Amino acid sequence: MTENGNSVGPKGHANPLAHQTRARFARGTSDVLSRLDPRLVRAIATDFDGTLTMEGSVAIWPFAARQLARYINAGVPCAVITGRGPSVFELVLRPLLEAGADPRRLAALRFSLFNAANYLSAAQSPLAPMLDPTSDVMSDVRSGSSGLGGVV
Repeated sequence: MTENGNSVGPKGHANPLAHQTRARFARGTSDVLSRLDPRLVRAIATDFDGTLTMEGSVAIWPFAARQLARYINAGVPCAVITGRGPSVFELVLRPLLEAGADPRRLAALRFSLFNAANYLSAAQSPLAPMLDPTSDVMSDVRSGSSGLGGVV
């Protein structure tokens, strides 16, 4: 939500391209975020499948990861909302770390799992050691050699 009260999303958004589900507009939300000043955004809540991810894939768009990391690093509260379970932690956290998200700020990222049945922060996830910049796990994540499989 921006300071003027406009939300960026499927309803009441400031830009009609903010949220499109067709493949050619799948990056719409990220495109809008790339044009906004993070200081003007009060919070971001985004769906995972089909909004952050590439069509038919569980991989986050690199552009979306960079934009979300930019807002997280600026201290904007962010949430990922999904029908998925804990497997989403690695699907989201690893790309955000690789996109340059500050692990200390990333720990505050919120997740709504199982269609809002559970709410957790990244710091409460099984992958919380990834967010400790002094841990061996963190250096392995940065180098791509952590060997962490999907959390079920």
